[in-house]
Parts: sequence; C-alpha cells; structure tokens
Amino acid sequence: MQEVWNKEFGKLQLEWENPFKKLMFEGVPFKEMVNCMPTQQCLIELVQMPFLVVDMDEVEIVSLERVGHSTLRNFDANIIFKDFSRPVQPITSIPNKRLDAIKEWLTSAGITVYENKHNMKWDSILKQIVNDPESFVEAGGWNGFLNVEESDGDEEGIDEDSEFEPSSSEEEEEEDDDSSDYVDSDDEESGSEVDEDEESGKDWDELEAEAIEDDEARETDDDEPQKKRKGGGSKGGAAKKAKR
Repeated sequence: MQEVWNKEFGKLQLEWENPFKKLMFEGVPFKEMVNCMPTQQCLIELVQMPFLVVDMDEVEIVSLERVGHSTLRNFDANIIFKDFSRPVQPITSIPNKRLDAIKEWLTSAGITVYENKHNMKWDSILKQIVNDPESFVEAGGWNGFLNVEESDGDEEGIDEDSEFEPSSSEEEEEEDDDSSDYVDSDDEESGSEVDEDEESGKDWDELEAEAIEDDEARETDDDEPQKKRKGGGSKGGAAKKAKR
C-alpha cells in the first residue's frame, strides 16, 4: 500500500500511517465503544462514524482521569490540544488493563501524561487559562494542579457530578459513630447494675444466700393457696355430714 501510495500520490508529499494493532484499546470517543489505534503520528478510529483522527503533534497534554479507584474497571483520557480554543477530545471507559500500555505509548510519543482520581471540568479550566495566562504560568502551569505529587489539585476543576463512592475514611468514621452509640447504651445499663452491687457492699456469698431465701419464700407463698383450698374442702364435707 505504501508503494502504491508513493506512485500515485507522491506529489502530495504525504506519508502513509501504519496502525499499531498491539497498542489498540477500547474506548468511547463520541457515543459508541470503538477500537482506537495509535499510529506513528496519530490516534485514529476509521471504522465507525464519526471518525477519530488526532494528530499527536497538535496535542499539549493527556489527562488520565478516574485512575486508582479499586472499585472502577475503567478510566478516562482527555486530550488537550495546544490550541486552547479547540474543544478537548475525551475518550471514556477505557479498560484499566490498557493503562500501562497507553502511558508507555504517550511517553514514547513525547506527550506529557498526568493522572488524576477525579474528572476535570476542562471547559472552565481552559477559559481561565486563556483569560489569565500569566496567573497560569505563575501557579506552575500544568504541574500546578495536575501533578498529584506537587499539588493537591484544583478543586474548581473537579467534576462534582462524577460517580464516586465515599472514601474509606468517611465510612469508617460513620461506623465508629454508630458503634460508639451502641456501646455507650450498653455500658450505661451494665454500669448501673455494678453501681447497685457496689453500693450494697455485699459479697457473692451473701448475695447467693439472699437469692436462696427469696426462692424459698416464693415456694411458701405458692403453697399457701393450695392448703387453703384443701382446708375449705374438708369443712364443707363436715357441714354436709352434720345436716344428714
């Protein structure tokens, strides 16, 4: 194909791009899941429309987002162009198993890659950069809020609508609060019983003896009604005999 291209279209001075199938990865650049393939100079998808053709020479950085969440099986890649007035090209729902291969390919292509656990609001970020480029440079450029090691991140750029589970620390705090309330209620009941025993100043032998006496007293009380019922029956019988 390269030979035919050179013979027929050599005057155009265009080079044939060979896709690297080993670097192919699934993603959603528009609405459907497709196979994106890097070439020597581009990132393409030419099977389903709309087609995807990204010239890597026009790319400023690539932001890999939703990376590092153990509960998620995929991540997103946002391609930011050198022309800040150009819309960002997102590719979402990329399988996590392709992360290392994509990072290696972008690095070999001379593209700076950043990783983030959150989705960024790139429309507002690029507008701020265009309106005040000096502040962007003074803040450290992309490293100012995209480099996790050097900065905690730009809170204004975090997408609040993205789906995330609460952090483990928050869950642990809630569980601790619930468990503490439950333990306190039990402690109050057990504490009151202990206080009563302590105030009485009696040892276990004395308490056991009192328990035995209480049991005997209950048995005596239970037997008295039965005796009364028996006695009443005998008097009735004697009265009947007297009448006869």
